Amino acid sequence: MHYIRIFDNSFQYDKHYKSYEDRKNFTKWKDQISVKAVKIQSNDLLVDEKSGTKKKEVGANCIISVDYNLSSQEDINNLKKMDPENLLWIDKKIKEREHLIFKRLNKIPVNWRFLSFSLTDQLIEIQFKWDYWEVGAPERNSFKIAELHKGAP
Repeated sequence: MHYIRIFDNSFQYDKHYKSYEDRKNFTKWKDQISVKAVKIQSNDLLVDEKSGTKKKEVGANCIISVDYNLSSQEDINNLKKMDPENLLWIDKKIKEREHLIFKRLNKIPVNWRFLSFSLTDQLIEIQFKWDYWEVGAPERNSFKIAELHKGAP
């Protein structure tokens, strides 16, 4: 079983906050991130604080656990201040956030938003996917950003 933990500090904002100086107080990394406890109770049963008990999906050999930097009600209110035209969209996206994801990891890439994970021999290769944002011309190719080796943090 492979276990990948992701700390997410992504957000969407309107043109009034395109300058980093305008949004840095809303989006800086916290000194402490609230990490959701994930406990493996058996080979196929997991518990996390957000959604309670979850059963591992059949055939899954990878657990992706996501903790969000923007998690408190104050964080969410600040995010809404940054993009007041999309309040309903923000609420919807906050509710849809996944904290515990089960995937079958092998040579065929598994995607989580802008990251792609694939298993080769004894390591997991992580690719950055430019096409996630549909950036446009010039087209950009995905590229490897890291390798995770078995048994190493």
